[in-house]
Amino acid sequence: MFLRSRHQEVIEALEQMPIVALLGPRQVGKTTLSLAVLPALQKSAIYLDLELEADIRKLDDPAYFLSQFNGHLVVIDEVQRKPDLFIVLRSIVDQRKRKGYTIAQILEYVGTFSWTANCAERFGKKSRN
Repeated sequence: MFLRSRHQEVIEALEQMPIVALLGPRQVGKTTLSLAVLPALQKSAIYLDLELEADIRKLDDPAYFLSQFNGHLVVIDEVQRKPDLFIVLRSIVDQRKRKGYTIAQILEYVGTFSWTANCAERFGKKSRN
């Protein structure tokens, strides 16, 4: 179903884009897909669930926190709970692109949020209903 049909698509998107966002309603398998894709990528990864207060606190200074994981896969679940994070992510992508860095890949799982043109040009976006 969703997991099997989108597994390779997510892997390919992560190879092409610095940030990939999976969008869809609750309970369609976004988090399940993220956990299934991680082993196939053979990269160090960190998982943040923004429904947990401890993980929200880790992002009190998101630029600093994320800078510690350059070259790692960073999975942020329920990212819509911290909408100001999108500005930081855009800035990180732009700065590292100018400097020629290999940037951290951030795979985001969200229910719904306002998608802006500024984000859309930097993020790989796949919507599933």
